Amino acid sequence: MRITKLIEDGLTVFTVTGAVSAEEIVTTAAEHMAAPQTRDSMWDFTQASSVKLTTAAIEEIARNLSPHAAHINGGRVALVGSGGIQVGLGKMFKAFATLAGLPYEYRVFRNRARAEAWLKSAMV
Repeated sequence: MRITKLIEDGLTVFTVTGAVSAEEIVTTAAEHMAAPQTRDSMWDFTQASSVKLTTAAIEEIARNLSPHAAHINGGRVALVGSGGIQVGLGKMFKAFATLAGLPYEYRVFRNRARAEAWLKSAMV
């Protein structure tokens, strides 16, 4: 697994390649939330070879990120997946994130260009 972080055009873009675990996602997201460099971000899972997360693991990710969000006042997060499973997991995370009180507006996309357009529309 590898998660790379790149700041481009006022967005923080996380690109996931290879297999990814819940722990790796939480660690990377928590580090970002501790000192966010941009208000909005994108998580691109289109190059992930394996996203083996159970429903309980997805709920745990949202719950574990909740304490890191106390100082954050909004923002947008685009979750991009290429396959039905990735998109389904993204939608599941969006629901758990809302229940956990994470202060972001989440949307799930199958296309990175559409995700970027949505994120940039908030920057106007």
